[in-house]
Amino acid sequence: MLNDEGSFDVNEKFKPFHETYKIFTYIMTMGLIYPNPKTEKIRLKLILFAILFVSPLLFLIGYDVYKCCLRHDIVNIIRHSTVAGPIVFILLKIMSFYYNRDLVKELIDEINRDHVRYNKLPTKYQDIVEKSLRYHKTTEKRWVACVSISSFLFVIMATVFTIYSQIFDAEPMKYMIHEIDAPTIESIIGWPYYEIMFVYESYVSIYFVLNFSGFDGFFGVVINHACLKIKIFCNAFSDALKESNEDEIMRLIHEIIRDQCKMFSFVNTILAVFSSWFVCILIVALALICNCMYLVIQGHGFDIRYIVFTIATIIHIFMPCWYASKLKSMSQESSTMAYFSGWEDVPIPRVRRTLMFFMARGQVPLQIEALNIIKFDMELFVSIMRTSYTMLTLLQSSS
Repeated sequence: MLNDEGSFDVNEKFKPFHETYKIFTYIMTMGLIYPNPKTEKIRLKLILFAILFVSPLLFLIGYDVYKCCLRHDIVNIIRHSTVAGPIVFILLKIMSFYYNRDLVKELIDEINRDHVRYNKLPTKYQDIVEKSLRYHKTTEKRWVACVSISSFLFVIMATVFTIYSQIFDAEPMKYMIHEIDAPTIESIIGWPYYEIMFVYESYVSIYFVLNFSGFDGFFGVVINHACLKIKIFCNAFSDALKESNEDEIMRLIHEIIRDQCKMFSFVNTILAVFSSWFVCILIVALALICNCMYLVIQGHGFDIRYIVFTIATIIHIFMPCWYASKLKSMSQESSTMAYFSGWEDVPIPRVRRTLMFFMARGQVPLQIEALNIIKFDMELFVSIMRTSYTMLTLLQSSS
């Protein structure tokens, strides 16, 4: 293994984070979550502005929810919650990332250091890295597309329906991105309420895309990188045992163990950064899946927007569960890969003793947990879907 120190050359295959993941870097920067020390003060001011910017929308939604409660309008209460909940979730994620900005930067710096090292590895390892990065970038684009479609569909359909109504209907109507019953505002302020709210909610939709694409996508990037680390040092272990010199074998194994420890530290940093998000996403996913399905079934007719939004929400909770399962499986597989590394051909007692400890540590799975209680894996995803269906049934029976 190679020294962590180094810098990137223009002609090298693997670039730093901001060049490797250009889309995520741009989205994270625009979403105020990219950890650039030079812009910390500006970012803090923009975060405060973002909070103030969405506050009027939350106030209007809250006021309309209050009126819905008075007339027992459950459908509209749930409809408002599908917007207000994610907005609050976005603000919490922004503040969480700003608070943990040093840890986030540490994750990015570790990825950059690894890419420097990968540029100097043999072709076999570079092929592994290249395949992994290609997979990461494909996943990145698909996730951004998923979030964009689910968010901008509200804007597109409101625009199309309004234009169609203005041209063909005898009594033209104006469709809002998210309908809020505030009939007295336009007469009070004397401004065109619909036009202002349409532009206002369009900006909020853009911020939905920036935050959910950047924050949640970054989690996928760092988990995939942790899995890549495991692949690299497991292959390195197999190659180390092919050396003929005993001292050289032990030197390489010690460096591999240091790489393994760095990987554990990397995962611990991931847990520290996303610990609060793990709890929030469970609550938000349960509520949104249940609420969106209720709107599809009990709402005002068939609405493709909430069907797409439901699918996007399911994908949203599926992704962390799937990534966590991938990390768990990969960490356990490292022990199996070490066992089949050809150790039986190396009759050196201290090498075999070291191998035993390496395998024993690999048999302890790396687990993504919320509050050190709830384990993220595919079983949790199935449990969330079942719980959401149960909540939907209770909601239907109560209404």
